[in-house]
Amino acid sequence: MTTKAKLEILFIDAPRSGVSTKTQKPWNMQTCQCVIHDEDGSKAVGEMVLPKDMAIPKIGFYDAEFKIGVDFSKKVTGFLVGLAACAIPKINPAHS
Repeated sequence: MTTKAKLEILFIDAPRSGVSTKTQKPWNMQTCQCVIHDEDGSKAVGEMVLPKDMAIPKIGFYDAEFKIGVDFSKKVTGFLVGLAACAIPKINPAHS
């Protein structure tokens, strides 16, 4: 099952990498700073991890598709599975 959201990418962070202290295997990740625009006009700001096989997106607005899964620390979370460029969402004056 997947869910969709309006997403605004504000900034692409520098790539991060290292070596796992548990497994001694190398890792790398790419994150970006985003705003989620809810249908009621409210917004939430946060950091999103980009999938390893996804091209680095540009700053802008997207229709984002997520699936629910379990991350490396065994927490249930949403994982980005698709991005499609979209128009700027309409702003609700009560939440701007």
